[in-house]
Amino acid sequence: GVIKNPAIHLNGFPYAAENGLKIYYIQEGKFEWHINQRLYTLYPGDVALVLPGAEFGNENSVLEVGCFSWIHIQIEKNTTGELLTGVWSSLSESENHAVSKILQSDHSPVLQNFNEAGAILKSIQSELVNQEIGYQTKVNHLLDEILIQVARQFTRISNPGRDFPTTFIKLEQELR
Repeated sequence: GVIKNPAIHLNGFPYAAENGLKIYYIQEGKFEWHINQRLYTLYPGDVALVLPGAEFGNENSVLEVGCFSWIHIQIEKNTTGELLTGVWSSLSESENHAVSKILQSDHSPVLQNFNEAGAILKSIQSELVNQEIGYQTKVNHLLDEILIQVARQFTRISNPGRDFPTTFIKLEQELR
C-alpha cells in the first residue's frame, strides 16, 4: 500500500502488535513511530522493519503529514521461532534460515537512506496494478528480493569493517 497524507490524522495510526512482517518506506515527510516501545524518527529514504508480534505505531495514534509505502507479508514462525516464508518464496531452506536469523538479530529496526527498498516496493505496486502476464511470479521474486536486500543491509551495518583486510591487502600491493 501507499499512503499520502496531506494533514495530521488523530487516531490514524494506533500503537498495536503486528501479526506479520511489515516493511515501511518513507517517501516524504517526517514520522515518529514507536517500535517495541522505542521511539524512532524516520525521514525520506528510511525503512522500518516490523517483525511479527512487534508493537508498532504512533504512541499518540497520530498519523503525521507525509507519504510512505509498505508491504505486509504473512510469515509464519516455526517452533524454534524462525521466520518461514510461504510457498511463494524461492529461497532455499538455508537461505531462509540465514535471512530469518539476520532479520531477528539484535539491531535497530530502522535502515537509513535505503532507497533500494523503495524501488522494489514501487515495482511490486506496478506489477499488482498492471497485472501483466507473469505478474504473480514477478511479485514473488520481488518479495524474495526485498527480504534479501534488507538482510544484506543489516549485515553491512553489523559488519562495517569486514572489508578492511581486503582493502589493506590492496593498499599494501600498491605500495609495493
